[in-house]
Amino acid sequence: MTEKVQHKSVNKKDKRGGTKRNFGMICFAYICAFTSLQAVSSLQSSINTDKDVGLNSVAIAGAASLVTCLLFTTPLGYIFGYKWAIVGGQFGIMVYVASNMYPKQWLMYSTAIICGSLRACMSMAQSSYVTVLANDESENDDAEIKTRKYFGIFLAAYQSAQIWGNLISYLVLRNTPKSTNTNFTQCGADYLINEHQMQNDNHRISQKTIYILYSIFSGIIFVSIVLTIIILVQRRDNKKEDDSQGLLRESLNHTLSTLKTAINPNNLLLIPLGFWSVSAQIFFMGAFSSSFITCTIGVQYVGLIMTIYGIAATITSIVVAYIVKLKYSRPICFLIAALLSYTISIIMLVWKPTVSQTYVLFIIPFLSSISDALTTPFITALYNSMLPNKITEAYSLLTCAQNSGAVIVFLYISKLRIRTQIILELVYVTLAMLSYIIIAIKQRRTSTNDDDQQIFVLNKIVLGPSKHVVLSDHC
Repeated sequence: MTEKVQHKSVNKKDKRGGTKRNFGMICFAYICAFTSLQAVSSLQSSINTDKDVGLNSVAIAGAASLVTCLLFTTPLGYIFGYKWAIVGGQFGIMVYVASNMYPKQWLMYSTAIICGSLRACMSMAQSSYVTVLANDESENDDAEIKTRKYFGIFLAAYQSAQIWGNLISYLVLRNTPKSTNTNFTQCGADYLINEHQMQNDNHRISQKTIYILYSIFSGIIFVSIVLTIIILVQRRDNKKEDDSQGLLRESLNHTLSTLKTAINPNNLLLIPLGFWSVSAQIFFMGAFSSSFITCTIGVQYVGLIMTIYGIAATITSIVVAYIVKLKYSRPICFLIAALLSYTISIIMLVWKPTVSQTYVLFIIPFLSSISDALTTPFITALYNSMLPNKITEAYSLLTCAQNSGAVIVFLYISKLRIRTQIILELVYVTLAMLSYIIIAIKQRRTSTNDDDQQIFVLNKIVLGPSKHVVLSDHC
C-alpha cells in the first residue's frame, strides 16, 4: 500500500514537471517568434520602402490572420493538434522574416499570407494548450486560479518580446552611418514616405548589415522550432470519436454566430474602441518610426526608441493589474489615456523634430505606450460585459476590430502625409471616447452593480483569462 502511494506521488511529480516543461517551452517559443516579428514590423517603413513592400506585407499578414481566425482555426487545430499548430506558426513567421533579405513583392506578399494564416492557428493552439496545462496541474486546486497564474506568466513573457527584438535591432544597426539629411523641415508632420523616397536615399543600410539582422532573427526562430519539436508534447482538445464533419460544422456555426453578433448594436458601439486600441500602436510602429526617428536621427535608433516603448507598456500593464480593483479605475484610466493621446497628437502636429531635441523622440512613444496599456484591459472587459453569453463571439469580434484597424492603418501609412494621419488618430480617439461615454451611461442605467461586474471581469482578464475566454482567443 505504501509503495502504491509512493508510486502515485512520483507520477504526480513527473506530471507536474512535464507540465512546467511544456509551459516553459510555449513561453520560450512565443518570445523567440514575436521578438523577431515585432522588431521586423517596426523597421518596415524605414528599410523596405521600395513600392511600400514592407508596410503592404504587414497589412496582408493581418488580413490573412483575420480571415483564418474566422474560418479555419478550429478545423486546422483538429487536423494538426496544438504542438504542430504552434510549430507551423513559428515556421510561418520565420519564412516571412527571412524573406526580408530579398524584399520583392511576389516573395514578401506570399510569405505574409503564410505568416498571417499560420500565426492565427498558433495563437489558438497556444491559448488552448496553456489552459489544458493549467487544468492538468489543478487536480485538487481551483482550476481558475491555476489558469490565471499560467496566463499571467505567459502574458508577461509575451510583452517582453517587443523589448528584446527592438534591442537587437538597435545593437545591429547602431554602427550604420548616420543620415546626412539636414533639411529637417521634411521630417515630422510634413513627412510623406513616397515623396521622401523620391527626394533622397540616405537611409539605406548596407546589404551585409541587412543579412546579419534578418539572419539573427531567423536563427532565433529556427532554434525555437527545433526545441519545440524535441521538447513540446502533442496535445489535442478533440476526442478521437470527433469526426471531421463535426468539426467543420462547429467551425461554420461559430462563424455564423459571430457574424450575427457583429450587427448587434452593442458591438457597433464597441468597434471604435477596438479599432483605437491598436491604431495608435501601428501608427508608432510604422509612421512615427520613419517620419520622426529615421528622418531625424537615422534608422539605427528605431530599435532603441521602440525598446523604451515596450518597457513602458510592460510596466504600465503591471500597474493596471493592481489598480483594477479601485472603484473608479476605469473612467480615470480612460480619461488619462485620452488626455495623453490628445497631448501627444498636438505635440506631433506643431513640433519640428531636430537632432538637438532628440530626447523628445523618446518621450512621445513613452507617453503613447502608457496610454495604450491603460485602456487595453478595460476595452477587453467591455466586450465581455456588453455581449453577455457571447464570450466566444465577443472576443472574436474584438480581434476582428483590432486586425481591421491594423490593416487599414498599414495600408495608408505610406500614402498619406503624416499630418493627415495624426488628424485621423485624433478622430479615432474622439470616436472611441464618445463610444465609451455612451456605453458607460448605458451600463449605469441598466445595472447598479456595474463596477463590481467590471472588477470581476478585469481580474480574470488582467491576471489571466478564464478557460472560456482563453479558448476564444483565436488570433
